Amino acid sequence: MGPAHNSTAKLLNEKDREISDLKLQLRAHAAQTSLVQDRLFAAQSALDALTVAHEEELRVAQTTTNKFRERLNTYYERIRTCEEQKDDLRDAVVSFLQRVVEEPQPVWSQPRIHISSLLEPLDPKLFMHRNQDTSNEVDDDLMKYAASMIETLVCERDLAREAYHSLYKDAKTQIAALEAQLAHRDYELEKCLLHRPTFQAETLTRIHLKPFVPLDPDTVMKVLKKTTARHKLLELGNKQLENQLQALKLHSTTPAGDVTYLQAPVEDSDLTARTPLGSHATDSGRPSTSLIAQMENDIRDLGSIVQDFATERDRLLKLVAGQASNSEKPETDSTIPVSIETNMSTTNQPELTIAYEASLLREKALLDENVKLVGMLRQSQNSPFHSLLEAEPTGVGLLEAEEGEVSMELATPLMPTTFISPEKARPSSVPGTPKHKNKLVQLPPSPFVFVRQPLESANSFRGDQKLQEAQNLTPSRDIDTGDFERLADQLKSAGQQVGESERVVNDLADLIIDLHRTT
Repeated sequence: MGPAHNSTAKLLNEKDREISDLKLQLRAHAAQTSLVQDRLFAAQSALDALTVAHEEELRVAQTTTNKFRERLNTYYERIRTCEEQKDDLRDAVVSFLQRVVEEPQPVWSQPRIHISSLLEPLDPKLFMHRNQDTSNEVDDDLMKYAASMIETLVCERDLAREAYHSLYKDAKTQIAALEAQLAHRDYELEKCLLHRPTFQAETLTRIHLKPFVPLDPDTVMKVLKKTTARHKLLELGNKQLENQLQALKLHSTTPAGDVTYLQAPVEDSDLTARTPLGSHATDSGRPSTSLIAQMENDIRDLGSIVQDFATERDRLLKLVAGQASNSEKPETDSTIPVSIETNMSTTNQPELTIAYEASLLREKALLDENVKLVGMLRQSQNSPFHSLLEAEPTGVGLLEAEEGEVSMELATPLMPTTFISPEKARPSSVPGTPKHKNKLVQLPPSPFVFVRQPLESANSFRGDQKLQEAQNLTPSRDIDTGDFERLADQLKSAGQQVGESERVVNDLADLIIDLHRTT
């Protein structure tokens, strides 16, 4: 058993060694495999980095290529432009040379003729060579002259271009300035036509009124009727003033025997100043006495109209105050829904705005016409036949004169939105003129105006009757200068009263509309 046992042990040992060798080989292969995998991963990472870098380089190269291509196109365009300019210059030079060649030689001035030739040499060969050199020099001189002419023309073109650009800029600047002036002038004209000052919140805080129910349409219509009657009154007054002025012009011729000139020299004084009316002509039979008395009656009629306006103003103020006190009561007391009033005013607002602007323009035209008529009357007063008359004793049938010197300078026409305090106005000589002590509040004009037919005023002027009586006057006598002055003063006072009445009516209308807005 001994030898067999030993052989078996040897075989087992050999098998164990083989197994251990195989295990070692397996471990070696596993280590080698992991190493290869690590190298593979590293290679893949490097490849990815190279790919990214390559793509970045390609993108940069593409961008650079595009830039170079654009620059190349720009260069091509510039080259093409230079070629065109070169062709133009070549054509200019060719045409210039053709003109030089075709034109006769006497046309050229002496300084432009270049003769550069020396004495003929003794040697014929040198003579032939000299002739060739001379022809070449002539061509060179001609080319230099052409080049200098081209350069001069180019300089002149550049100067003309710069002058044109400067002129163009100056013209644009002037056009912009004129457009700005035109826009400013349009704005001023629009502002003068509209006569709508900016609304001030202080005008409502002074009266301390609380919101109340809007006024009924009947009350608003009464105010609008008064406004239309005022326009009609102004128109009739202008017509009567025009008729009276024509009558005064027809019968203002002074006979040569009745004129007595003053001995004092005439000085350059103010045409608007006049002497105190202390003495006038004594002639009870003059036709001007009845005419002036009739005008005094008309002015008194104006005073009564103004008094009617004041009464209407007081009544409307009481009505507004009563509605302001009733605004504290519950809204159930109102007989007219507020929504209906709001819808009515909103629906008629565009038409009312247009009607209001038309009425303002009409009123302005009437006032301008009134001012022109009074100015014409003053010019007739300042005529040569009346400026150097001596004063005569006062008559019985004439009006009483005012004390002191009164300027004949007309005041600025009162516009609908102009505020003039009654205390600052000149006191009137007409009895029955109302004087308002309370200071009124200026409010913006109202856009809510209803268009109605003008009413026939009970106190309208009797222009036809006055004109007929004025035409019956005989031209045998003249109207005294004092009569003219008193007539102008009365007209001025009447105009101030009418303007004050207009202001009162406008303030009332504006107050009513502003009270509408507060609700």
